[in-house]
Amino acid sequence: MEFRVSHIIKFTLTYLLGSFLFAIITSLVLYGNVRLFGTSLLFTIIFFTAYLSAIFGILFFRYFALKSQKQIARKIIPAVILFWIGALFIATIVISLVEYLWQSKSNASIIYELNFSDLLHALKALGPWIFVSSIIFFYVLWRKGVSREQKLREKLLIFKYQTLKNQVNPHFLFNSLNALSSLINIDPVKADRFTNKLSEVYRYILLNEDKHLVPLDAELDFVKDYFELQKIRDEEKILLDIKIENPENYFIVPVSVQVLLENALKHNSATRNTPLKIKIFEDSECLIVSNNLQQKTNLESSSKTGLKNLNERIKLILNRELIVSENRDEFIVSIPIKQKQ
Repeated sequence: MEFRVSHIIKFTLTYLLGSFLFAIITSLVLYGNVRLFGTSLLFTIIFFTAYLSAIFGILFFRYFALKSQKQIARKIIPAVILFWIGALFIATIVISLVEYLWQSKSNASIIYELNFSDLLHALKALGPWIFVSSIIFFYVLWRKGVSREQKLREKLLIFKYQTLKNQVNPHFLFNSLNALSSLINIDPVKADRFTNKLSEVYRYILLNEDKHLVPLDAELDFVKDYFELQKIRDEEKILLDIKIENPENYFIVPVSVQVLLENALKHNSATRNTPLKIKIFEDSECLIVSNNLQQKTNLESSSKTGLKNLNERIKLILNRELIVSENRDEFIVSIPIKQKQ
């Protein structure tokens, strides 16, 4: 969950306005009029308590954001209690400091300056509101978890269909089987390796089609198998360079890198003199996949459905997005990866 400066400003202004209105209403209810001192004191307490509690709540939200519905349900009650205790602690600190700053007229200790009856009265008034707010907050969080899982299931169904359509379509099978048929007579050893790689590609897809994340090293092994199938057909026209240290320390959305490889092969031409060069490397918990631009002249207009579907899956699973950029020489995609805990 990322915040921009505009989000922080909007967030702060909302709490300032809400605290101001709540302080005025409370003052009218308690005193029958708006007292400058009392209302100002109340506004300060409400604003800082609500603002700091909201930040505390955001930390909870970030923790639960990627949890499943079952995980949230299992931890929701202790989380509500912990949130309520934390918010009360924040309220105690805020009330104590505000009371001290408003009432202190000397350098005496806060113990002597603080009116404990006011503190207890304020906590009694704020406690139920904090508890009710925490219940509402975590209910919304649980509903978001339910909605997120539903969307994720829908996207996974789309992914399964797209993967099956892309990998088991007549075009792919025709090219693969045609290459295999040629290799059987020319180079039986290479034909045997081609068959093994083809089976490994399909095995990986079938084993991981229901998973949200897979180890990065397993994904890269799959990518190498897929690339070798392409390379056997295209010989020295395509080159793959993978430079990643400790890939076993990361997770990635399955078949995501293959989508980008296929995208590069589909949209770019390649010859022995001007090969298509694809590079894969890691940078700041992102996997960078880049290729030199050699766009086909007769390429049909692309809907970029593959990239859109991949981005939606990554958003739902990792709460992050693909970053796509292009310059005169290169097409670059940054895929979020997750470090193992």
